[in-house]
Amino acid sequence: IGFLIATYAKWAIYDYWDVKNNFYEPMQQYSAYEYYGFSYIFDDSTNFEDAYNALHDMKNVENIETTDEEENSIGYSRGSDTVVSDESIWEAGGFDDLLGTTVEEAKASVEKSKDLNAYDFTFEYRGVKKITFTNLLTSPHDLWEDIVDINRTGRWSYKSSSVTDGTPVKGVVLWIVWCGEFLTLASFMLLSAVRKSKLPFIEKEDDWAYYSSMKRIYRFAPPSDNVNELKEMLSQNPQSLFTSPLPSDAKSPLYIGVETYTSKDKTENYINCILLKYLSKKQTFEEKVIVNYMQCDRDFIERLENTFLGQLNK
Repeated sequence: IGFLIATYAKWAIYDYWDVKNNFYEPMQQYSAYEYYGFSYIFDDSTNFEDAYNALHDMKNVENIETTDEEENSIGYSRGSDTVVSDESIWEAGGFDDLLGTTVEEAKASVEKSKDLNAYDFTFEYRGVKKITFTNLLTSPHDLWEDIVDINRTGRWSYKSSSVTDGTPVKGVVLWIVWCGEFLTLASFMLLSAVRKSKLPFIEKEDDWAYYSSMKRIYRFAPPSDNVNELKEMLSQNPQSLFTSPLPSDAKSPLYIGVETYTSKDKTENYINCILLKYLSKKQTFEEKVIVNYMQCDRDFIERLENTFLGQLNK
């Protein structure tokens, strides 16, 4: 759950960074008159009201992607990549917010756009709602729409972190990259959870058993180096270990080490028994698990502690 929350927050941060760097900063470098192309839309040689009315009358043309089944219902020939929209160019461009809803307001806004940069004109003068990190964090729909838009255009290429040095990665390939990144990070979380879930848990205490790695102290001489034989011996009688405890200062190339998992009152306990064999060439111990999480009673744990901790105290 924490990982999913962190992933969502990461995407919100990334999206806000993208908006800030690719939209807000460039908006501050140009006048609104240039940035929005008002110099072309409302040319000085053209009557303002005529241009205003034309934008309301002309229908927007959209790029579309269709399947064979959709051809007849839309009514255009296969191979076309555009279709006339039901909305006007004025509506599609969001000019009600950007310029106003009347000729007089729109004309005043265009004049003001010559004096202000696009950022100040849009968000200060026109009062258009600005995208903030908080907006993205609290609006999954807006965040998703921005992610889809980023995927559609791409932001980086194989050659560089900038799209100017190569073909931008986008579409299906970018979705695969993003999914791969998510699954890679999620795998670490899931593996950690799986590992933790296998450890002994004390239900009555609502807590994990206390783990003590004492395999270098709780040591026993094995009657055999056969793991299967040792496993059968311990399964039948764990107390058989105590027939051959090794002194703490004894050097042994082969021994059984014990790790413990105990409840606070030591009424529920588990042990791992590991066969350790010293490899002189590598100067390290080879470890083979004999039993994992074998349940044992309080008497076994106390006997274990008394046998070896008593040696250490001496």
